[in-house]
Amino acid sequence: MTSQPSEAASIRRFTPNLSNCRSRKNSLDLRPRADSNSSNEELSNFCLKNQDYYFAWPPELRKNSRSQDQPSTPCVLSKNSEYYFRPGTVCEEMAMEEDDYWEQAKEIARQHGGLCLSSTCENPHFSLMYRCRMGHVWESAEVLLSGQWCWECSRNLEKAKEWAKSNRGECINEEMDLMLEFICSQGHEWRSDYSKYYTQKWCQQCSCATRINKKQQRLLEQQKIEEEQARLQEELFKEARKQLERNMNIENAKAFKNEDQIESDAKTMADMFIASSRFSGDCSYEQVLTVYKILCAPEDYVYAKYFSKSLGKENASSAYRQLAKLLHPDKNKHPLAGEAFLKVCNVFSSVTSSQPS
Repeated sequence: MTSQPSEAASIRRFTPNLSNCRSRKNSLDLRPRADSNSSNEELSNFCLKNQDYYFAWPPELRKNSRSQDQPSTPCVLSKNSEYYFRPGTVCEEMAMEEDDYWEQAKEIARQHGGLCLSSTCENPHFSLMYRCRMGHVWESAEVLLSGQWCWECSRNLEKAKEWAKSNRGECINEEMDLMLEFICSQGHEWRSDYSKYYTQKWCQQCSCATRINKKQQRLLEQQKIEEEQARLQEELFKEARKQLERNMNIENAKAFKNEDQIESDAKTMADMFIASSRFSGDCSYEQVLTVYKILCAPEDYVYAKYFSKSLGKENASSAYRQLAKLLHPDKNKHPLAGEAFLKVCNVFSSVTSSQPS
């Protein structure tokens, strides 16, 4: 190797394999190169002539170097770059041997549960074919250069996370998988098929609880409506009962206005019957007087006097039994006792049929 800077053109340059390097695939690399067979002295002179470039020789590259002559001087490093490189590598910018490149590509694929399908480097951009565990197949150089894996899985996972966020939940998967794990705002966790999750409801437990709450709410509302209707109906019935009682009181008052007249007429007729020859002494004066009271009085008076609703059903039955003792033909021998007893029975039957049991 010559030692004069003016003779840089005569220095042997290695044609770089630019298809590996994303940043230099469409340009010519004119950086100075050193012959891998150069001696240590020639390498030192080369480094001194190209001081604008930084030089280093990493220990890991020294161990993996194919050259039997391990140089003690540093090898060329790309200008203003963090990457070590040396002549003869597949990717001088990445400073990897060809075997190292394949091993790293396969290792990255294995770490993501996929495969590197490429077996050659014939692609002009050095893109390799990969297949992820979800079955997506693509060709890219980004896997090795930037560590980016399957863009389809990344996009699908991002959609799942956005869908979970829209439901105020979270998708807790870090990588795309056949089954995605979700957690809702209430802390419920579940797994769902990645191809069906967006067609399903969000949290089944929350959905079930919501349905139960809605059903209970409807039942409570229905119960309130029924209670309100019963209250209104009771108020209507209460008002109707009050009106019936007022009407009954009016009728009772009208009936009792003629009570003195009825009492007087019944007493006169009883006295006349006892004084007549028809009286045989088989019945008492009270029985005779009761017969004429019932016959002289209208049914409204009998109802108001003995069987008014205000007296109650038990009191009405008691009044009927007392009248039956006085008016029954078996006990009262008055000729008109049967007619009076039949009138009492008709009034009492109408009372008992109208009163609730």
